Amino acid sequence: MNTFLRLGITLSLISAATLSYAQNRNVQIQNPLTPLPSSPSSLKRTCGTVLPDAKWDNWFNEQVELYKEKLRTGKTVAASYRIPVIVHVIHGGQAVGTYPNISSAQINSQISILNADFAGTGLNYTNYSATGFTAAVSIANTEISFCAATVDPNGNPLAEPGIDRVNYVSKGWSDPASISSSSSAFQNFINGTIKPNTIWDPNKYLNVWVSDVHVNVGLLGYATFPGSTGLPGLTSGIGTSSTDGVWNWAKAYGNTGSLQSPYNKGRTATHEIGHWLGLRHIGGDGNNNPSGDCNATDYCNDTPSQTGGFSGGQYGQNYGAPTYPRNSGCSTPYGDMFMNFMDYTDDAIMYMFTPDQKTRMQTAMQSGQFRSNIPNNVTSICGGSGSSSCSTITAVSSSHSLTAFIAAADAGTNGCSPKAGYIYGTNCYGDKEKAEFFPGSMYGNTAGQLTNVTVLFFQTNTRGTYGNASTPVNIKVYQGVGSSAPGTLLGSATVSMGVLNTAPIYSTNPYCGNPGITYSENVLLPYTYTFSPALSVPAAGFFVSVEIPGSSGDTVVVMNNSSVSANPTWEKWSNNSWSQMSTSWGSSLGNKGMGILPVVCTGVIGLNETMPATNMFIVKPNPSAGLFNLQLVTTVSQTKPVTAKVVNTMGQVVYEHQISSSGNGETAVDLRHLANGIYILVVENGNHRATQKIIIAH
Repeated sequence: MNTFLRLGITLSLISAATLSYAQNRNVQIQNPLTPLPSSPSSLKRTCGTVLPDAKWDNWFNEQVELYKEKLRTGKTVAASYRIPVIVHVIHGGQAVGTYPNISSAQINSQISILNADFAGTGLNYTNYSATGFTAAVSIANTEISFCAATVDPNGNPLAEPGIDRVNYVSKGWSDPASISSSSSAFQNFINGTIKPNTIWDPNKYLNVWVSDVHVNVGLLGYATFPGSTGLPGLTSGIGTSSTDGVWNWAKAYGNTGSLQSPYNKGRTATHEIGHWLGLRHIGGDGNNNPSGDCNATDYCNDTPSQTGGFSGGQYGQNYGAPTYPRNSGCSTPYGDMFMNFMDYTDDAIMYMFTPDQKTRMQTAMQSGQFRSNIPNNVTSICGGSGSSSCSTITAVSSSHSLTAFIAAADAGTNGCSPKAGYIYGTNCYGDKEKAEFFPGSMYGNTAGQLTNVTVLFFQTNTRGTYGNASTPVNIKVYQGVGSSAPGTLLGSATVSMGVLNTAPIYSTNPYCGNPGITYSENVLLPYTYTFSPALSVPAAGFFVSVEIPGSSGDTVVVMNNSSVSANPTWEKWSNNSWSQMSTSWGSSLGNKGMGILPVVCTGVIGLNETMPATNMFIVKPNPSAGLFNLQLVTTVSQTKPVTAKVVNTMGQVVYEHQISSSGNGETAVDLRHLANGIYILVVENGNHRATQKIIIAH
């Protein structure tokens, strides 16, 4: 092929207008605490969490915006995290099951509550449909779950998973409930004596302490906020290596055993772990005003302003059991979101987090001190697969669209008229490969594992990707840097053209780019290549290339970004030399990036590593009376048949079925014999596992 600049025009598929909106709120700093009344009959929720200062707010809000930008540009996806929990039960020698040495059943009940609450399917969540908020904001599935630790820091198995019983008498410490002077005196004792002498490595465990407390202290719980190693000098409210975690009144932990109504549904731990993951009180702590302040903020755009005040609530919070609608006077269209876990209402009243709160929690798991290390250790502590810690990476942002560029005639090259062919696919120059570079900055600048790659091919009728059924369509992964040609081959995967010829084609693109765009015809053909075992990729980055078959009658076209991409693209010419496409075609055509979406995992990756459910399947309807339809959303290469399992909250497999076909038809999953509740649907293809919570409601 001649080494001149390739000249061409482009024919794009279609464009569509989209709408977007944003909501802005004033940023203010919050403070303080309200003590519990001494009478049990008038018990009010009180959170003793000490709020961080403005320096922390600025840092964490910046991290949130960086995380949101990564989501917008496709550089990360919301991960599915699993957090090992160790509960330090502080007692005075009482028999197990005798308060405050609460039973394992009471402790384990809290794990189930947390998993439901953080999935958006906790007690009374169905009440949300009767509120006006459904028109503006959904209940979030935070994609964060919890498990009882099975081993101690030395790797020794625990007789009671998730439980560490500590006798303060044998330790020579005071009874925590004997401290009656103030909340601060109690917290000083817990933080200065109990925590430092009992804490397990916060890089590996969420530490929870449960004990009795004197009624004069009046606390249900308190937590530490996520810190940052890059912000020395922060002390207010930030967890340290000797204090990080949550303290919870033993009578407000779980939903069975020794409990105090109305805090007997386990929502105190949900609220405090919300703080541990970076959330503020929904009322913004009233900007330090006991009467509340409509300008106070929790830094979430989808939680309405409120001054609170129900049943004597102060500092922007509501107490008790308000009924919807309740408007505390901030002129919001749907009133107070008193059912949010970060208000102060009774346990049975609160049941939700919002998507913006989820974003803050996901940010904490990515950027927070101690929290960001937890996914690397969960497998060894809880068993099974760890958190997904996997990101689908792409340079195609949510404002971009995909198309298929076609080059005009090149009169100076034989066979290149009336058109030269596809710029990112088969053309008259005999190009052999099209490669895109993915820098390490897209997956944390750390060595990772490439588990699969989804390629978005172009096909409509017999145009685009089509050909002889036996022709292989390969992808290759190379080492290298973006400024140089692809280097050492790391691995490859293949599919036959016959599979692509019969695969579903879509008019919408849920994989990357603007989700509001619909093409005038079916043009997008997705295929997911799987690497088993996963390929190790370097911290500096890697190339993924699509081979272009050279045989007559075969055409392969990868959809390309309609906008300029930050990722360099290269092509392999017919003489086996590599050229950067911005040089070959000019920067306006050859610097676009392609519909190639690698999934890179950091941490412990191996067979049956968890990946996002959307990469493998959809299940509907959900919730259901017990009959679900399972559909594989893409044609996924596999070495074993797909298996669907359903697991209950105790970890027991209650359903298992092998899906014999690798096609995209629906498979009925009949669970009508099971009781109402939350279950986990696990889909495996021999190489990877994807999970999703499902709900049975007869």
